[in-house]
Amino acid sequence: MQSLVALVTGGASGLGLAVCRRLSRNGFRVVSLDLQQNNSQSEDAENYIQIKGDIRRESDIASALSRCTDAESGRQRLDVVVNCAGVANAFKLYNFESRRPQRLEDFKELFEINVFGLFDVIRLSVPLLAANPLHPNGTRGLVVNTSSILAVEGHEGQTGFSASQAAIDAMTLPLARDLSSQGIRVNTIAAGFFATPLVLRSDSPELLDFIRMTTPCPQRLGETDEFAHLVQTLISNPMINGEVIRIDGALRWPERAYASITDDLFHDIHNAVNDVNEYLKREPLPPKEVCYPDIGCFSTDGPLKHIGALPASPAEIDTKFKLYTTKSPATPQEVDPHNAKSLELINPTKPLAFISHGFGNNGETPQLIMVKDSLIKYGHVEQVIMVDWHKGAKQPLYVEASTNTQVVGRQIAFLVETLRTTHKLDPKTVHLIGFSLGAQVSGFGGKYSQTAYKWKFGRISALDSAAPLFEGYPGAYLNQDDGIYVDAIHTSAGHLIITGEVGFIEPIGHVDFFPHNGSHQPRCSLLNETLHISCNHYSSVFYFESSLSGGSHCMFTAYKCPNWTDFEDKKCTKNGDSRLGFYSTTQTGRGVHYLEVSKEYPFCTQ
Repeated sequence: MQSLVALVTGGASGLGLAVCRRLSRNGFRVVSLDLQQNNSQSEDAENYIQIKGDIRRESDIASALSRCTDAESGRQRLDVVVNCAGVANAFKLYNFESRRPQRLEDFKELFEINVFGLFDVIRLSVPLLAANPLHPNGTRGLVVNTSSILAVEGHEGQTGFSASQAAIDAMTLPLARDLSSQGIRVNTIAAGFFATPLVLRSDSPELLDFIRMTTPCPQRLGETDEFAHLVQTLISNPMINGEVIRIDGALRWPERAYASITDDLFHDIHNAVNDVNEYLKREPLPPKEVCYPDIGCFSTDGPLKHIGALPASPAEIDTKFKLYTTKSPATPQEVDPHNAKSLELINPTKPLAFISHGFGNNGETPQLIMVKDSLIKYGHVEQVIMVDWHKGAKQPLYVEASTNTQVVGRQIAFLVETLRTTHKLDPKTVHLIGFSLGAQVSGFGGKYSQTAYKWKFGRISALDSAAPLFEGYPGAYLNQDDGIYVDAIHTSAGHLIITGEVGFIEPIGHVDFFPHNGSHQPRCSLLNETLHISCNHYSSVFYFESSLSGGSHCMFTAYKCPNWTDFEDKKCTKNGDSRLGFYSTTQTGRGVHYLEVSKEYPFCTQ
């Protein structure tokens, strides 16, 4: 393999980077074509050339091919093409809850990159491959494509992705036969699940465990170098041609695999939503009530009466208020409304923010810590309290966690009331930020502050407010009456939990932001991101954080529009009167607003 030249698309990370590293170690001169750049210092700069570009642009492909040169003579040369670039989207053909069909553009994008882009790379590479002298083994060059086992084992929401992967598989043999007269071989590797950064960054460790358990042997994720080793084998063995080769540890997902995953991740949510109608048909049970000091009484006839369960006690939930400040941004100090000394840690003359996590999270959830850090660093908020109620939000007990939001919300209101009466803190300077179920926590805090203390929080920000067991039940969820100003970001709108649709469809605030129509976020369309059924949900957190850290050029300008179709048709271009995220209060816009976002940080398109 000495002195050979390879072009690798998608070579900046994951499988593509592993191929680049293995080939360069074995004497190849490697040219990587990728939208990203690999900033690692471990690569041999002379034998690992990075070209930033898009395989959908012929000029970018040509630019990469121009750098494919022999190290000694400097002449153009290309021996191997490895296509690893691609994207994955998970979407239902039609959302029967919101009565919205999937955008045709999403389906087209999959083919533009996965099929048309890949084909264009091959088409433009063939002249260089064919120009090589015939090797004694009877070949001149090799093309290795990457597809997915989901080409033949696709599940719900994967119609477009599976079709694009099947197209790659279907091209393999005809291309091999088409190019055989020139001594060019074509093979495809149908990959299972590998330990790429995108997979390991999963918001759900349970999902990774599911993949490991269903892989017969070895029972783990594949290592990226194992994929690269197979590429090396295909290069060295000239008799392998026209083949689609699986590398997946004998993984064969059963029908309804995503339902199994959903059971692992959202077991109680799924069952609770499906059982609500049956529950409502039952004879109503006599209301039960429980009362606690400081936060009053809770009844099965209250706002969550459709669930019919009482929340856990404050002792069982064990809520902790962890204060971070500009003086101590990384090490929290606990605040207790019954500990006067701890209350002195809070400056009542400065704005105060609370961040409440969601189901299965805790006060150290990395995405929310990022928000905390950016609030302190960029948002002119010198003190932030992380509300840690993880003992009351444990998976898979979603029903219990939903009822517990009432307790935690009231605990926040009681703490602020204590600060108001003892330290003259003005509730108007308090900003509640809640992700998922944390948004419902904030809502119950806002409701209780008015009924018990006759004041409102200054602002409540809902980051993809959790919909299961809340949407459709007036009085049970956060709405614009719960604060002086309520803004909401919708990123996983829908009720099809199996594909990660767990956010509100209907507007709930004074201003509601629907980036990318409130679902199927672009950042979740990257290769293998289809695995992360909570990716869209967490996008709300990333967008809010980016509104702080993205800089003055990142405006997240949103447009008031009747619907997404009108927005796409550019009928609302004069209505850009609001900004998604922290700075939405600086704008006058109210009502439903739409905006486009990008795939990469800082995600804004302005």
